[in-house]
Amino acid sequence: MPWIKKPPPSFRRALGPGAIGLVLFVAACASDSGERPAASMAAQEPEEVTTVETLLRVAANTRAGGNPGAAANLYRRAHLLDPKRVEPLIELGSTLYAMQLNREAAEAFRMALAVEPERVDARHALANTLLALNQPKLAHEQFETILRRNQADVAALNGMGIALDRIGDHTGAQTHYRSALAMAPASLSVRNNLGLSMALAGKHDEAIALLKEVAGEPAATPRERQNLALAHGLAGDFDAAAKVARIDLDEIAVQNNIAYYRYLQTLSGPAKVNAAIGNGTDPNEAAAVPASN
Repeated sequence: MPWIKKPPPSFRRALGPGAIGLVLFVAACASDSGERPAASMAAQEPEEVTTVETLLRVAANTRAGGNPGAAANLYRRAHLLDPKRVEPLIELGSTLYAMQLNREAAEAFRMALAVEPERVDARHALANTLLALNQPKLAHEQFETILRRNQADVAALNGMGIALDRIGDHTGAQTHYRSALAMAPASLSVRNNLGLSMALAGKHDEAIALLKEVAGEPAATPRERQNLALAHGLAGDFDAAAKVARIDLDEIAVQNNIAYYRYLQTLSGPAKVNAAIGNGTDPNEAAAVPASN
């Protein structure tokens, strides 16, 4: 796909920084429980388990205290003490992801899955990290694995939609978003993503109608409003885009965004999609997508 120049900094800030929304990257990268299976616990000597537990506890406190680098080192030590335990690897990956060290994060999640292939939280985290690395085809494979085991996984349906939008299959993406909405009709994230997918596919009236509803929700944030502005911009209605953008942005940022929307109008096909959703950024940056809920 064409390599697209990054949007101006103010545009990236305004969009948070892009078009398609993901569900809680960091939450998806965190462990879903602090417990290990009983069989794994029994395989360890009590003293060793206590040491690992202490490292995990200290690492969590260290990260919460604002020192993720030191926390990552503690998680690495915990992993070395108990290589068959996945929690240190998942927490290490989550910490590295928060530091935008996405390649290293992906490797930690892969190591966790090598130990416990059925660990769904690790697979979600890996898939989301692959999206952050602008590797939607690889992310698609991970979400597909999750959905083969549980077709009712709303986060995986949403993530699969994001991956498909990034690949350029908007019809497939919208099918997955609608499946997710059948189970979670109030989800702002899924509704937002469906609306943006329709905008990318050229269904401008439908997209704007849906994104207006999303932006009007009490829980809506500037991100949702700026996504509505983006939809207006993709439709070529720059006055409407500017009106929405001014709700949250200063005039310089608004004009920068409008200039970028005009630039999008000079593109077509994959080039337009890539530019709109942020493909072509540094592949080790956080995903060029807002993380709405």
